Amino acid sequence: MSGGTDKHDRIRSAVQFAFFGFFLAISVNSVLFDLGKSSIPPVSLLGICPVGGITALYILITTGTVISFATVAVLGLSLIFGPVFCGWVCPLGTFQDFVSKITTGLHTKKYNTFIPDNLDKRLRLMRYAVLALIVLLSALRILHRLREYCIYYSVIGLWTGFAAVGGLLIPVLIAAVTSVFTERPWCKYLCPYGALLGLTNRISLFSIRRKPSGCTGCKLCDNKCPMNIDVSEKSIVRDSQCISCMRCISQSACPVKDTVAMSSGGTKNGIVVRRKSLVLAIAIVFTLSVSVVCFQDVKSWATNSLAGEEASLSGNEAAALHTIQPGVKYNDGEYEGLAVGYRPGLKVLVSVENDMIIDIEVVSHRETRGYYEESFDLIPRLIIENQSTRVDSISGATETVDGIKKAVENALKKALQ
Repeated sequence: MSGGTDKHDRIRSAVQFAFFGFFLAISVNSVLFDLGKSSIPPVSLLGICPVGGITALYILITTGTVISFATVAVLGLSLIFGPVFCGWVCPLGTFQDFVSKITTGLHTKKYNTFIPDNLDKRLRLMRYAVLALIVLLSALRILHRLREYCIYYSVIGLWTGFAAVGGLLIPVLIAAVTSVFTERPWCKYLCPYGALLGLTNRISLFSIRRKPSGCTGCKLCDNKCPMNIDVSEKSIVRDSQCISCMRCISQSACPVKDTVAMSSGGTKNGIVVRRKSLVLAIAIVFTLSVSVVCFQDVKSWATNSLAGEEASLSGNEAAALHTIQPGVKYNDGEYEGLAVGYRPGLKVLVSVENDMIIDIEVVSHRETRGYYEESFDLIPRLIIENQSTRVDSISGATETVDGIKKAVENALKKALQ
């Protein structure tokens, strides 16, 4: 049994660190591309951010706009296998597991049961409170003002020199310190993305299932679960805390073959998911999501490089792209606009309400550090104040400014009734 456990842990750890390295490489490449030292197009990490993923999903549900294909990949996998993103992919989850492993010598007999059950149950509600707060701020369209506390922007900022220290240190310190006493503390008590994805356990196609007839009552599956779920007392694990890590399954924790497994039905008649199959599915889905992003960026470059795009519009439509005018009607909502600034891939999200632009957010870009900061701060405010993209440029950043204005215009085109 220990051999199977060791083998499973090695497979899962290898996958986790592979994705950790992959996301780190994406972050580094973004900086190298920014400095003109890489020709590989950057890919947005928004969809893996605890806050950004929820924001992207909220926008997808409320407006139908996809601003992160990674979010679509995460949600799709969760609906099929449960929150495998949390158990196999999430960099912050990997970090917590790593801290737990290197501090094994500090673990006491109370490790992972350090917090009393009554307090533990109350603390686990906090992540739903954080989730509700993020959804509320997204609905009020003010979440972008709190980027300083977002780990995604902090990680990107770490490489570009504009790190939001609070957003990086708060979750990392909490996870590092508390992981010495309990497994996956961030996931259990604070992660809003985990709270959301955990709900898919209720409806996912495949779930952890236990065959009572084969159970010996050894409770090894309970002991192995990082989220403290009593697997030995359930025939099917629909607990929202489950992260689909598969550490409790047979030949990993359970010593009896086919007693605990991830399957679509009973462990005898259902389709059983093996670890290698799950790893393959995760790899394929994330590869496709990254490929779609790259394809969209190339398409954006080609589309926005064509001359005369605006000339194909009617007179009223062309004017409306520049200025919100009386008599021109817009559908309320949030609209995505793509354009080429200094580099391709400048993407904005424009919020329209009562025929007025009420918010503009740059959600992804490849502009050059040291040139885009003032443009990103000033130009959206000027466009909103003037209700027009006919605003003055900024010396030294003309192409970036033009890209913002063009992206806004492309978004407004979608809002036209």
